[in-house]
Amino acid sequence: MQCSTLKVPLDYTNTESSEKLDIAVYRVEAAVPVEQRKGSIIFNCGGPGSPCGPDLGAYAQRMQAATGGYHDLITFDPRGTKGSPIRFMCYDDPVSLAAAPPFIAGYSHEFALGQDWSASIVLSEDCAKKQNETGSLIGTAFVARDMMQIVDALKEDGLLRFWGVSYGTLLGATTVAMFPDRVDKIILDGVVNPFEYYHNQEIELFSDADAAFSGFCRESLYGLLDILKAFPIPNPNRHLPNQVPEWTYTSVKGNIYSRLYFPQTWPALAKEIEAIITTILTDDSTRSRWPELAKKLNAFIDILKAEGTFSSEQARGLYSRADNQTEIIKAALPDHSLAGIKCSDMFIDGASLHNMLPTLKARMQKSRIGGDASIQVPMTCANWKFKAKERYSGDFKVKTKTPVLVIGNTYDPVTPLVSAKNVSETLEGVLLHQDSYGHDSLPQASLCTAKAIRAYFLRGELPQVGTKCSTEVQLFGKNDGWEDVIKQLQIEPLSP
Repeated sequence: MQCSTLKVPLDYTNTESSEKLDIAVYRVEAAVPVEQRKGSIIFNCGGPGSPCGPDLGAYAQRMQAATGGYHDLITFDPRGTKGSPIRFMCYDDPVSLAAAPPFIAGYSHEFALGQDWSASIVLSEDCAKKQNETGSLIGTAFVARDMMQIVDALKEDGLLRFWGVSYGTLLGATTVAMFPDRVDKIILDGVVNPFEYYHNQEIELFSDADAAFSGFCRESLYGLLDILKAFPIPNPNRHLPNQVPEWTYTSVKGNIYSRLYFPQTWPALAKEIEAIITTILTDDSTRSRWPELAKKLNAFIDILKAEGTFSSEQARGLYSRADNQTEIIKAALPDHSLAGIKCSDMFIDGASLHNMLPTLKARMQKSRIGGDASIQVPMTCANWKFKAKERYSGDFKVKTKTPVLVIGNTYDPVTPLVSAKNVSETLEGVLLHQDSYGHDSLPQASLCTAKAIRAYFLRGELPQVGTKCSTEVQLFGKNDGWEDVIKQLQIEPLSP
């Protein structure tokens, strides 16, 4: 991956200023010779507030396979994020950060909303004091203009080709609306509802969160049944009254189905399923008699260990790369770029907790899992003290050179399928429905989706209306399906 910087105007609204801002730009070159390339695709990884260089590095191989390999892939660290010279931080040291009242993640008791409202007032005031010089310069409209500066610097055809996920779809939709004559092919993947975003009324956000969690429970049970199909498990309590000698696929599945008739028996069913899982995980004879089962369980444990680990060696490496202790501490502190970008974008003034209650309650009614998990965000935005120098205030009913390809998942916990449908009906474009779990289309591979993306970027072809793509992924495994999909895409001839 190649890295560079590009100087862009610090303040697009101040035409008399010549002050510039360096933004970090990253590129993964196309897989074909220069003379065969079809321009660059700019990727945004979401957030808001996420530096995108690491994500491009992680996703480049699958994105190259899906797009056909004829395009350079480019991303950048948006202004205000960790990679930006004007990183949006409201606290410089752990002491001042610790002095701020904490947010409660979830509506855990009747006073939680009041506590979070108070904390949001403090945070918004602290951010206003700390970020009074550049805090208004990191809004989405400015980032859209930065992106067009990159397009100009590339000296290609002057048109934007773009693949945005999550908040990247909000950035993409805003850029399309601001520059409809300067965009070519645009993919919005894992879609944010722009109408709700800009007015601090994000209720739709969690529409599929509970369904995603239900799917997690359902698929984990199906996984257990698959284990029992191959490996019946002896019941350690088989000598007790009313206990089966062993748990088999047939007996457990039959018991589950029969108990669905009588909800009052569900607690007993839950205990039985818990006993089976506990036996599988803890019984030595089970592990020794069925080595393949033990192998599967150990693989699962390896996955758990791999998630989010940070070794002491890595920590020492981070320490050695920093110039001094102050720099180490500051680098480790969380920034508030999500609030800095999102809240500065919004069109709200003087909201009170009383006025916010309908939105907060609607979020919690929409999803028991996700609805109250991040209520501090709309609260903080309601109390925000400054606005972005430029905010997009128009609609999204625009006609572009090429219709937009919108992608939505069945079980996306934060950018639901309904948002993708809404945006696809506003912007001229087509919705591709990927029947998968996770946030946007990238975590679970779909050959069908990848082929649609390739046809779109290489030939401008859109999938038929109503297209629904399946995935090639087994849940609760290490494989996300991309290795097989990439191999299949490489076999097919590239026909631009």
